[in-house]
Amino acid sequence: TKPPKPPPPPEISTRSLPPLSDDTAYVLRRGQGVSWPAVDEAKAILITDTKYTEGTLFFDGEKRQGTYAAVCLYREGKPYGILAADTLDSMTGKELIMSDVELMGAIAVVLGEGLDLAASSLAQARRQAHTEKIEGLSEGPSTLPKQIAEAVVAGIGSIVQGREIAVGVPDTKEVMRLLYVADAAGNVTQDETMNERTDSSERASLMFEAASSGELAAVRDDAGGFLSVAVPVTDKQHQVCAVFYVAASPHPKPLSEDANDFIQTVAQIASPVLLAPSASAMRVLGILAQAGCGDSAPLFDAAAQLAERHSGGNGVLIGLCHGADEVRLVKTSGSYTTGKATAGRGDMPVCFQAIDKAMFMTEENATFVPIFSPPPVGHSKAIGVIAIAGPPLDDAAREAAEGVASALTSALSEADFRRKLTVCGGKALASLRKQAPGIKGGFFAFYDVSGRMLCADTVGEPIQGVVKGELIPEGEGYIVADVPR
Repeated sequence: TKPPKPPPPPEISTRSLPPLSDDTAYVLRRGQGVSWPAVDEAKAILITDTKYTEGTLFFDGEKRQGTYAAVCLYREGKPYGILAADTLDSMTGKELIMSDVELMGAIAVVLGEGLDLAASSLAQARRQAHTEKIEGLSEGPSTLPKQIAEAVVAGIGSIVQGREIAVGVPDTKEVMRLLYVADAAGNVTQDETMNERTDSSERASLMFEAASSGELAAVRDDAGGFLSVAVPVTDKQHQVCAVFYVAASPHPKPLSEDANDFIQTVAQIASPVLLAPSASAMRVLGILAQAGCGDSAPLFDAAAQLAERHSGGNGVLIGLCHGADEVRLVKTSGSYTTGKATAGRGDMPVCFQAIDKAMFMTEENATFVPIFSPPPVGHSKAIGVIAIAGPPLDDAAREAAEGVASALTSALSEADFRRKLTVCGGKALASLRKQAPGIKGGFFAFYDVSGRMLCADTVGEPIQGVVKGELIPEGEGYIVADVPR
C-alpha cells in the first residue's frame, strides 16, 4: 500500500511579527488569491465584486460583497510588494473605481521612493557607525588582530546580510588562518586554518588567489558584478597581510557598489592592526608585555604559537641561556615537548652553535633562531634560542621566525624592567608609609599601552577596587605620583 499523500499547504497561513507585541501577518502562498498578478505581472488589479469573483480569498473565511484594488509597490526598480485597498467593511457605501486605482499607483511610486531613500539613509548610517568603530580599533594601541577581524565581519555583515564573511591572515604560503568567520545564518567560528592544497572550496580559491596576487579576486555574473569577492589587505610595502572574503548570497545577486566601496575602505582602515608576521609579532608581544607586571610566561606562550604558525613546524622550543653549556627550557610544544627543565650542549649541539655565533642555524629537521640581548648589546650576543622542529624554512618563514625572536627580545626587556621595578616600588611604598603614618594604604601600578593603570603591588589596608594584577578603576580620586622612566 502506498503511504497517504501529505495534505497540501494551506492557502493562507499566519506568521508572528517579533518584536511587535502580538501583531500577526497573514501569509498568502504564491499563486493563491487574486493579488499575485500585481507583483508577477506588474499590473493594477480592480475587482468590483469580491463575493462572486473566482479565486478571491478572505482571511476570516467569510466571503463578503465589496470592491478590491491592488497595485505593485517597487523598491530599487523591482517589484517589492503591493499596495491594496478594499471596501468590504466600508460604512460610506462608496466603491473603488479606476481613478482610485490610478491614485494608488501614484501613491505606490512615492512610497517606493520614500522606502528607497529611508533604506539608503539607514545603510549609510550603518556604514558610518561601523567605519568609525573600526577606525577607533585601528587607532587603538591595544587592539589585537582578532578584535578588529570581529569588527570587520560585523561591519560587512550589516551591509550585506545573508552571506558568509571571513577575515583570514596568511600563516604560510599554503596555510591561511581564519581569524573570524560568520556564515550566512550568523554562526561564528574563530581561529581555524585553511590549507590551499586540501581545501577546494570557492572561499579558499579566492582568498589564496588574492593573497598570492595582491589584487581583488572575484566570481562575477554575466554583467561583471561581483557575486563573491576576496579583497587583500596590504601594508606600506604592498605585502598582503590579510584577506577579507564575502560569499555569494543564496539567491545569486551581485554586491552593490556601496558594499564594494565599504569593503575596500575597511581593508585600508584595518591595515595598521592586520600586519605582516614580523610586525604583527612585535605589536602582539608588545601589548602583552605592557598588559602585565613582569610575568614572562604569556610572552613565551604567544611567541611559541606565532613561531609555529608562521614556520609550519611541528614543535617549538624556547630556551634561555643558563650558564655557558645549558639552556633553561621556558616553553616547549609539539615534538619538543619534554618534562626536563634544562637542556645541555651535548643534547642540542646546533642549538648552542646558534647561541655562540649569534646566527640563524639549521640542521636536517630543525631550525634555530637566536634571541638577542636588548640594546645596547643587541645582535652581538644571544641570550637564548627559538628552536622550530620541521623541514628547512623558506625565506618568508625565516623572516617571520626572526621577527618573532626580535619581538620576544623587546617584550622580555619590558617584562624584566617591570618585574624589577615592582620590587623597588613595593619597598618604596612601605618606606613611605613608615615616614607618613597617615597613609593607610597604597598601590604601585604600571600603565598599559592604552594608558590604563595596572596594579602591580599593594601595601597597607585594602583599597576598594584595587586588586593586584588587575586594572585600576578610573575616576576614583586616588592621589597618584608618576614615576618617570
